[in-house]
Amino acid sequence: MTAIELDPGSAPPTPPVTPLHKRWWFWLLVVGPLLCCCFGGIGAAVGIPAFTRYVKRSKATEAVILLRDMSAGVQAYCAEFERLPGAAGPIPATVPGAERLAVDGASDPGFASIHFTPSTAVYYQYSIAAVGDGIELRAVGDLDDDGVLSHYTIACPRFCECQPMTVVDELE
Repeated sequence: MTAIELDPGSAPPTPPVTPLHKRWWFWLLVVGPLLCCCFGGIGAAVGIPAFTRYVKRSKATEAVILLRDMSAGVQAYCAEFERLPGAAGPIPATVPGAERLAVDGASDPGFASIHFTPSTAVYYQYSIAAVGDGIELRAVGDLDDDGVLSHYTIACPRFCECQPMTVVDELE
């Protein structure tokens, strides 16, 4: 075996460069956090709109429940007095936005006649409107304050016969 002789005036040999894929510390400290940020951003991009839709939908159930209560009150009124109740509302006076408004249904004789008194503040404006020979039970709201209103309506065109609820722009 022969020894490699180095020239005493030359520089020592440089060690071989380790390829990037073999540097575990690079992946752990640089690429790992970048991947976490990317996946976190994708999760937020999908999750935030889904969450806001869920919140709007949960607020929109108020209109469905209270209009059904109003419809039951109208049918009870019809059974007792053999006529439709008169017009009522609107309560509250303005369409609520993203925040609830307190209401007092007992102060309106039309709502008092069907025993409609919401127990909490509401996201929708409620009214009973005379339409032809019948009435319409209405809920109008603007859940996201963009000026586009959602309308929930139950029509009672004849004596004690209420139709299914119609909804226009449900989550607006």
